[in-house]
Amino acid sequence: MSGFAVPGSIARAAGSLVGLRALATLGALATLATLGALAGCFPTYQPGSFPVAAEPLGCLDVAVLATRRPEAAGPVAVVYLGNRCDHRVAIDLTRLTVVGGSDDGAQVAMIAFDPDREIAPRRLDALGVGEEWIEYHPVVATTAPVSAAPSDITAPVAWLDVDVGRIATDEPPGVRWIRAAVSP
Repeated sequence: MSGFAVPGSIARAAGSLVGLRALATLGALATLATLGALAGCFPTYQPGSFPVAAEPLGCLDVAVLATRRPEAAGPVAVVYLGNRCDHRVAIDLTRLTVVGGSDDGAQVAMIAFDPDREIAPRRLDALGVGEEWIEYHPVVATTAPVSAAPSDITAPVAWLDVDVGRIATDEPPGVRWIRAAVSP
């Protein structure tokens, strides 16, 4: 990961997706981030610094890339977040709506693979930057829990459409779709 990760960022470790564990309380972490930014230790968000174009949502800039990871069963959405304002902003990545599509035209609703329920509302510090790596699986008609392993997909997911319009909880909700081709 590049930059300062938002607490709860999704990372790949020991063969399963796990959230980065905060070693301090959120208050202490915010204090450390503020002191680090003042000392020049943590990067501040620079608009235009994401590897793809960002969608503005009030103070928040959001960009999405899609990729595959050898250890992931489904495609991984890399959600880049940048705060252009001088105050914290609330974000909620549980509000992402994701649809996967294949080259043959099939589409399927996708669900985040979050067996430990680590994707939760957070705040991004003033001028903060972060990224979240979230694995997605096709929604299947089953009574299995959300953390269950995905079923086989008949056609590989070639792209993800991600509606980011509701994640900036300080802003009026809207519909803002970003299409991201899944890179190998």
